[in-house]
Amino acid sequence: MPSDGPRNSWSIMYRFLFLLLFATSAQAQNKEITVELPGGAPLQLVWIEAGEFIMGAEPPDPEDEELEEDDLNANSTIETVDPRPFDQIPDHSTVIGKGFWLGKFELTQSQWESAMGTKPWQNLPSAQTNPDKPAVFISWDDAQHFVGRLNQAAGDSLYRLPSEAEWEYACRAGTTTPWSHGDRQTRVTDYVWYEKNAWEVDERFVHSAGTKRPNPWGLYDMHGNAEEWVQDWYGAFYYETARELDPQGPDRGVARVLRGGSYSDLAENVRSAYRNSARPDFLSGRFGMRVLARAALPTGVEQKSWGTLKKEAR
Repeated sequence: MPSDGPRNSWSIMYRFLFLLLFATSAQAQNKEITVELPGGAPLQLVWIEAGEFIMGAEPPDPEDEELEEDDLNANSTIETVDPRPFDQIPDHSTVIGKGFWLGKFELTQSQWESAMGTKPWQNLPSAQTNPDKPAVFISWDDAQHFVGRLNQAAGDSLYRLPSEAEWEYACRAGTTTPWSHGDRQTRVTDYVWYEKNAWEVDERFVHSAGTKRPNPWGLYDMHGNAEEWVQDWYGAFYYETARELDPQGPDRGVARVLRGGSYSDLAENVRSAYRNSARPDFLSGRFGMRVLARAALPTGVEQKSWGTLKKEAR
């Protein structure tokens, strides 16, 4: 009678692979909740678990750095220069110590108007009034007023802008490539509103949130569309001294950091590591925001009123 050993081995292997794929798929589907903003507009948030990643521009591919044979000779001294942008190096290990909730989409006009009762983008160039488009022509100072309004309504300090490290961690979503979808520029158009599919075709404005593919953690428009304010002061050489655990940026500065690039940027300027900065009071049709909520928010609900959120978060 033939042995069932090999057949059983293959059966066990297939079962193991199925369970592994199932577990990986389940892990990739981050938890989501929806909360109600002042004025009634819904805000969808995605849970981002604590973890560790490498922050900063990826090291260049050694194959791209090869020198032509004719450039080498016994009497020459060749100094290697790092080709990466100076404010995105060195790449360094960064630990996000606490999980947090992050806006699934860039903050939209309808959400801003619901909470603030204003339309800062109205009748301004390169801005179109549309409830589903990101709220733009808001400064870093304006973003602080917005989260302040949410916290006032909640009766607690639940909301803020993400730190620069939290933003890049969420943008990368476990990846180590230039963009969260990989390292191929040919695929950028599927995930990003940027120069090629917006600015160059005379669509010189932000597009409706969530109309491109999301990153692996279910976040939309982390690359391109509206450039997003984060909490930190900008420091050109800050990465040289940044602490590993929950870095918060320099203690002071003259400009705040913006991340993600915009609809007018080249593909290289919508990378996960790309950094920009502007004065806290600066307004632009390219600048928007994304809301972070600390882990005190309830995790087992689909939607709650502000009063219920306040009660359950304590």
